[in-house]
Amino acid sequence: MEDKGRGKGKSKGKAPLRVVEGGNVVPLAKGQGKGAEGLTVKQLAFCDNMAENMTGADAYRKAYNAENMAPHTIHNEACKLLARPDITARINALIERKRMKSSHDAARIKASVIERLQIEANDIKNPASVRVRALELLGKMTDVSLFTDRIETKAVDDRSADAIKEELQQRLAKLAG
Repeated sequence: MEDKGRGKGKSKGKAPLRVVEGGNVVPLAKGQGKGAEGLTVKQLAFCDNMAENMTGADAYRKAYNAENMAPHTIHNEACKLLARPDITARINALIERKRMKSSHDAARIKASVIERLQIEANDIKNPASVRVRALELLGKMTDVSLFTDRIETKAVDDRSADAIKEELQQRLAKLAG
């Protein structure tokens, strides 16, 4: 019997992947269809989901078609992905990028606020109340701490009640004149 539609030497498995580019069908070689990191689109989506603090199973469900899979199978597949060094490296890189971006944003906002307050404080066209308020806010910054309330305590010496009474009577007599 002749196998119609298949050339000599082709396997009976899945047909090779093909991409259509500009109307031409281009067969994909092994390893193609992956991004620069060597990960597929679904693997990259899994990494993105993990970097957003999802559980492995939830990240797998969102990245892959898992509606017909048992929960333990989803968990196992997520664990297989997480065991791969290239996957964990990508997840760690995404988490680090996210952390750096958030700390950079906070520092940038702080610098912007300080700069704007300095502009307001030095602008002679502003009313005096606006300039004073800007200076006050600059002074309240933790790095400056000009207007921080401080409580001072003194250690009480060991004096007897009679000695304290005598000191108070002397101070009162001095005030009374």
